[in-house]
Amino acid sequence: LAETFPVTCGEAACAEKIKELLAQGGAEVLIDAMGNVIARKTAKRTGGEAPKKRLYCANIDVPGFTVLGAEENGRVNIAKLGELDEANILYSTVLFTRGTKVCADGTVLKDGGDESAVFYAATGITDKGELEDRVRCGDCAAIKGGVTFRADGSIYGLGAANLMCAAVLIDIFLGMDADKCGCDLYALFAVQSNLR
Repeated sequence: LAETFPVTCGEAACAEKIKELLAQGGAEVLIDAMGNVIARKTAKRTGGEAPKKRLYCANIDVPGFTVLGAEENGRVNIAKLGELDEANILYSTVLFTRGTKVCADGTVLKDGGDESAVFYAATGITDKGELEDRVRCGDCAAIKGGVTFRADGSIYGLGAANLMCAAVLIDIFLGMDADKCGCDLYALFAVQSNLR
């Protein structure tokens, strides 16, 4: 799942992979208009009452950044996606959608003091043409590997938090039997729900 690069607002490939895995396991699966994956296993109906329902949930997004543009000086203009403290990119490897990896060298500048502030990260690429070939406006980026600290103080590891929970839920859900549980079973794999 981590290879699908599910940065907040770009979870479509991850959602499709989850849908494929669940469908192969026999669940009814759909992706809603927001990009959430919803799976269902229906219990056999006995008597006149509809069975109870159980819902299990996991998030599938990874906080990151979106590229707003490239600067002449090799900096990339970025805006954060999801709940991530911008200080976490300092001296970290940042992976962009097209596979470009850069080490943010600690020169992250904040333009403005509000939540929607724009940030600039140095890439070490000094030719603007080369930079624009490797990192384009609209690309997403995430911190590659390791552990980071989120704005709310929680610890986060790319591919180890939300995606690990999603992978575990897939396995558990596919192993559950709705008839034995006596209820309809649902699994929700949610995209970022609290963007500001």
